[in-house]
Amino acid sequence: MTQEDTDRVRTVFDNLERSARLQVDSTAALVGQVHRAAAKNDADRRKKDQPPLRRKTNLRPINEWLPGPVRLSPWQALHLLARAVVLDDHGGGRGLAEHWACLKYCQALQTNSAEVLELSDEGDAVPKRHYKTAQSEELARAFARRLGEHLVQQRYPDHAISTIDADLVLRAGWINAASTRPVGLANCRKYFVEAWRPGEPSKVLLLIAYGTHSGGMVDAQLARAAAHAEFIHIGPYGQLPTLLVSTELSQTKGVTIHAVAAPGEARVGALPAYCPADQNFFPDVLVPGDEESERMPGFQLSPEDYDWFSAVLAHTDAAGLLALSGSVNEAGKYLTKCQGSDRFDRLVMPGASSVCDTDHQIHGHRFVGTDHVFRLHGVRLEVFSGLHHDLHRKLVDGPANSAERVRAYREAAFNGVTTDPPGHGTVAGAGQPTPPRTARSLPFAYSPHRSTVRPHIHPPPHAITQLPPSQEGYPPVR
Repeated sequence: MTQEDTDRVRTVFDNLERSARLQVDSTAALVGQVHRAAAKNDADRRKKDQPPLRRKTNLRPINEWLPGPVRLSPWQALHLLARAVVLDDHGGGRGLAEHWACLKYCQALQTNSAEVLELSDEGDAVPKRHYKTAQSEELARAFARRLGEHLVQQRYPDHAISTIDADLVLRAGWINAASTRPVGLANCRKYFVEAWRPGEPSKVLLLIAYGTHSGGMVDAQLARAAAHAEFIHIGPYGQLPTLLVSTELSQTKGVTIHAVAAPGEARVGALPAYCPADQNFFPDVLVPGDEESERMPGFQLSPEDYDWFSAVLAHTDAAGLLALSGSVNEAGKYLTKCQGSDRFDRLVMPGASSVCDTDHQIHGHRFVGTDHVFRLHGVRLEVFSGLHHDLHRKLVDGPANSAERVRAYREAAFNGVTTDPPGHGTVAGAGQPTPPRTARSLPFAYSPHRSTVRPHIHPPPHAITQLPPSQEGYPPVR
């Protein structure tokens, strides 16, 4: 390892920390373009003897709900991607932590002189088309989550925000959830953005995310998203607010989030005192008609199942947090069988499993989690992702009933952890283990208890934390 290699890695870290402004395109003109793209698609389907798709039609721009710019650093984007993929179960290693896949994009994004996020030279130089497709699909998940969480936080400033994989949630209630979708369309990334307060009904937003490198694909992607959104309803038909996002990745124009929304409000039950079990709801939606209602394929949650749905959201969110900290066996206990609770019991190769066996004191807070090692420009880097010790303990060592553990976790996360000052929920960072051992700690967008009533306390943006020489832990990356 040379000094030049070290300087290059330091430059990467500095770029990861730079906050940037996200460009959001959401206008009445975009709404019109989406409707025209939908009409063209339906005309093409008729030529193929396929029926036109049901779609959200009451689309609106979101500018009125954006009082100011949406900001994000590349490091925060990687963290949001890690949170999005942590329960995907796509890796061949199975037990290997899924969220470390975000590290392949540690040099893909940069903040330009105008403080706009854009693709870097390396991010733009992806050679194969299928790699570019994967890049746009994965990074788009991070940007869509950031916008969705920002909008929900603006609407409910005194609530905590969680984002949960919608497909994973739906599998607990509808056995054929994976195959229930608009005819002729591939599946897409869907999330429920939940605004919650202990003891109160949660509010839910449906978020659908697409990504592309070509601006010419945006209208068609949003038209497809409108069709997917029409398949999911909570309560009465058309009441679930929906955000449709297509993120355009460009080196010349920067990262641009194209978004439209269907307004509404969906409230589900307060967190119940029981553990959710798999259900077998019939996959249909009661669609109002001119004369009489008609049942069509899709997902519709009836009011009597709101409490169950709230429990599934909270338990799935807890599973994701535990998986991020490496507690994969405990994470499986918060998923139902149809959600894949048994995936963590499979045999994995030695050295490939994710284990929660590392802890760090970061700015006076103790975090427990898992670690990983990789090389960047020849420099050996150790990375760590974890959960605040008190919050982790409530999910792992609490009462036997998982519902009581989730309730205790959410109350502690919302009100501030019990033995430390208001903490960070989850954390991540990366650093080079050079004597004296150091870890770079960075602020992140996600907090399980961020609100305007109890301000979220971040460490200094460029803080360096000294780890005791006797501590054999790894520097953090969330």
